[in-house]
Amino acid sequence: MNSTEWLKMNLPGYDDAADILKLSENFDTLDRILKSNADIDTETKAEIERIMAEILKVKDNQLDDMRNVTIAINEVNNLIRGLDQRVTAIEEGEIEREENYVYYGQSTAATPTQSQMNSLNKIMTNVAYRDLNISVSNAYWYYALPVRFGTVRFEVSGFTGGFLEPTVMVLSGEDYYVYRSIQVLNGSATIIVKA
Repeated sequence: MNSTEWLKMNLPGYDDAADILKLSENFDTLDRILKSNADIDTETKAEIERIMAEILKVKDNQLDDMRNVTIAINEVNNLIRGLDQRVTAIEEGEIEREENYVYYGQSTAATPTQSQMNSLNKIMTNVAYRDLNISVSNAYWYYALPVRFGTVRFEVSGFTGGFLEPTVMVLSGEDYYVYRSIQVLNGSATIIVKA
């Protein structure tokens, strides 16, 4: 059962399907914004969570006065309008992310550690994607970037893939996605890091 159907079942006497749908879609949009890689400030996150809690009250049938539903819808609409524009702008590169290090390089360690990651090459940047010409000698290849930059994919010498799903580790004061090549590599290759 999707959230729209849930709302219809749990709002007795409320038949405005358009408003119910809008409220449900807004909840999903807020949830997406919170989970996005946007640099949303703490105060705004708290406001989003407060409004999501109000919507959940509607889902739990705790708002008996349907005027409160309309108020919640209007409030959410206003919040989403601004936040969604910001998220889109960040995703499209119109708003620059705050810079931090991106780490990359080879290591014989099969499991990454903070000290091992700190020994790799690093570059201060706000861009997740890059082309790397590498030379590896019987080692794994690592690539680590801030979680707020989002996930990435790899193309190794023309073939897509070759890396494990990322683990999360704290580096340079924030959470990082740490990627490791599936196999030990040996020789030269071109690695393209992309969305």
